[in-house]
Amino acid sequence: MTKLIVFILLLSLSIASFSQLKTSTDPELQASLLKKSKRQGTAATITLLGGITCEVVWPFLRTTNGVRATIFLAGLVAIPACIPLYIASSRNKKKAMRLSLNTETIPQPRYNSFVTRAVPSLTLKINL
Repeated sequence: MTKLIVFILLLSLSIASFSQLKTSTDPELQASLLKKSKRQGTAATITLLGGITCEVVWPFLRTTNGVRATIFLAGLVAIPACIPLYIASSRNKKKAMRLSLNTETIPQPRYNSFVTRAVPSLTLKINL
């Protein structure tokens, strides 16, 4: 059993050390990340409001106790279920704001002087 655990740990370390992050060459990466962030934020808000509605409505229902308990538990589960969606939404929004496609001016040597030239570039903002 101990050998199996050690083997699995070593295997997972070797896989992680030789892995590479998948980079996307999609030119509309910023727009797609913002759209994804908006959808995740909307889903999180709907989940939160649905859970709150279930928690407010269940005491006033005139049904059997099994149905009331089910609605209570559904609301109780839905409220914390929105937290990962909010976190993912903010992460995607921050990532989209860091990536931008701008035209940067760079100095280039031309004959005996430097000339500034506009070059389209993908910029990545890194907070230090």
